[in-house]
Amino acid sequence: MDIEESFFDGARGVVDAAYVTQAQQVLSSRSSLASRLMQSQRMPDEGWRERDVEWFLETCASMDSNNFAANVGVGEREGRVIAPLVTKLSVGLAHGVGRSGDIAAIQPKAAGSSLFAKLSNAMALDALQIAGLVEMKAAIVMPTATGLTLAICLLALRQKETQQQQQKKEKKKKKGGLHLVSHGPKVRPKR
Repeated sequence: MDIEESFFDGARGVVDAAYVTQAQQVLSSRSSLASRLMQSQRMPDEGWRERDVEWFLETCASMDSNNFAANVGVGEREGRVIAPLVTKLSVGLAHGVGRSGDIAAIQPKAAGSSLFAKLSNAMALDALQIAGLVEMKAAIVMPTATGLTLAICLLALRQKETQQQQQKKEKKKKKGGLHLVSHGPKVRPKR
């Protein structure tokens, strides 16, 4: 007997069994939503109710070591939050994702945050493909503030533009035609 069954069996001894069964069906429905999401790693066909989304986020957060009941993190990279309001707003996802040098890597002490990040990436890719960008093979959701995210995107676009400009120059060289070649340094005329 698992923990949930034990809980509901105990609840039947306190309140009417019909109400407990009804509550058990709601929890089963939520678990089914989460299972389908995990298996498909795609945008759900129908949107979830807000409470179901909260439950899913809280479930993911409960997998992070900073949310273990008997755990007191003392390392320099532990997810610690002092203000209860911040914990509430972040749903307890305070540990972070990635490892040094690789933001997409699994964080050993943050299984829930890592799971949530991987699902976010898969769902973002699915959304892009639904929008018509079927050639997209990967996507990553960056956990940064809006300003930093925009800066990262603009820098990536600038780098891509620079690469495209270099490719165009190389194409022109390959086509042939008149090329200006420099044979040494330019000399300024004497005054």
